[in-house]
Formats: sequence, C-alpha cells, structure tokens
Amino acid sequence: MAWFLALPEKHREEVTMYRFSWRVLFLAGPLAYCLGRYQLSAVGQVSPSHHHTPPRARPSHLYRHYKHHKIQQNINYRFLPSLGVKSVLDNGYERINYRLLLFAADVWVERQIQMQNQMRERMVSMQVARARELLYWFGSFYILAALGMIAGFRRTRKPGVLAPLLPLSFIGGYQADMAYGNKLHRIRGEAENIMQYEMDLLELPCGLPSASSIDQARLDNDEKKKLHPAVPPI
Repeated sequence: MAWFLALPEKHREEVTMYRFSWRVLFLAGPLAYCLGRYQLSAVGQVSPSHHHTPPRARPSHLYRHYKHHKIQQNINYRFLPSLGVKSVLDNGYERINYRLLLFAADVWVERQIQMQNQMRERMVSMQVARARELLYWFGSFYILAALGMIAGFRRTRKPGVLAPLLPLSFIGGYQADMAYGNKLHRIRGEAENIMQYEMDLLELPCGLPSASSIDQARLDNDEKKKLHPAVPPI
C-alpha cells in the first residue's frame, strides 16, 4: 500500500480509472509494505514498537488505516525502486494505454463499417422505391397505349398499329423485374463472380494513388497558382 500512497494524485486517479488499483493493492500492497518496513527497521528509521497491525478488511479500509496512522510519513521511498514497483507500474500503464488504443481503433473501424453499410442500404432502398414509382406511371401509360392500339387495330385492321407494343413490353418487363423481381439478386451474384474470378477488371488506371503523388499534385497546384494568380474581376 505504501507504493500506492507514494504516487502523485493524477497517477492514483489513472490507476483507479482503469480498475487496476484494487488488483495491485490486494496483491502487491501488503508485500511492499512489509518489505519497506523491514528495510527501514534495518537502518534504524522505524521502531518495531510503532508497528500498527492493519485490519483484515477491504483495500479501502487498508487505505483508511494507513492514512489514519500516517504510516506514509515513516516510509523512506528511496527503497521502493529496489522492489521493482516503479517498473511494474510503468509497464502496467503502457499495457493499459496500448489496449485502450487498440480498443478505440477497433470501435472506430466497426462504426465506420456500420455507417457505410447503413448508407448503402438507404441508397439501395431509394433505388428500388424509384423503380417501383416509375413502374406505376409506366404501367398506367402502357395500359392506356395498349388499349388505344388495340382499338386502332380493330378499326383499321393494320398490324403496324400494334408494333409499338413490342418495345414498350420489354421496357415494362425490365421495370417490373427491377421493382418486384429478383434482378438485384442476380446483379449481386454477378458482382461476386467478378470479384472472385475477374479481379483484373477492378483495377484502377495507373494503380492506387499514394501519399507522395497526392502531395506532388498539391505542390504543383500551388506552383501554378503562384505563377498564374487569378486576376480579380474589374
């Protein structure tokens, strides 16, 4: 417990924040206290008669007991580095900080993935809704046009009057397949095949941009602005 009392206030708060203090207090606190008193009594700084038996309670009670009897004033903290407590604390802080950084990075990546996925879902739903809305209007037009063509064919008996029904039927079938069919499933399956077996089709021209190429383009743009500044309008 003595090494914990020797820490500055900010270090105590950090240890408490990361839920690391109670484990170290429970395991290493009594050992550090006993070894510290043994070394101090050996050099004649603490008398064994002034020893206070700590209560058998939780670490919070131990802290109150040590603070009440002011044992921290009788301990020479020059002996604590010999116990390796400082190195243990430093390693503990580094491991905790490293784990926190990894955890924060994982959370950030997962949030970005979820955000991109939700944005994609919204875009796809808007496309399907647009296709269905277009199908309603086109279907109404197709029905009216078909009725008019059939009426004209019955009057004139000319097959050319029914010719526009052929392309209109293809367009209507495409819109119906997009709105209520499995067209999106077929598109997704074809995209998976392309990603698995035709990766060369996905390559960008001149490869991926690098940080050096981006910086070079930025510097070239700055040079062009310096050589040819924009003339303000009169």
